[in-house]
Amino acid sequence: MLKGCDIRGVFWGDFLTREPQVHLDNMAALLDYAASGAISAHVHAAYPLESYLEAFGTIARREALGKVLLKMPSAQ
Repeated sequence: MLKGCDIRGVFWGDFLTREPQVHLDNMAALLDYAASGAISAHVHAAYPLESYLEAFGTIARREALGKVLLKMPSAQ
């Protein structure tokens, strides 16, 4: 492939069916990593829920350099 890249995938649903405990263990470890700050996701922008069209436009135009979040209005 171009530049020696390799693309791999998994059948996630099949893995969940065959190895439910391994999946739970993996998710627990992943959440522990996130909670400790060992891993994080870059957030490009956070939009209020009512600005969802603007948020989706950012994704559609391939302008997002990280996650695009929609924020629910806070309860009052």
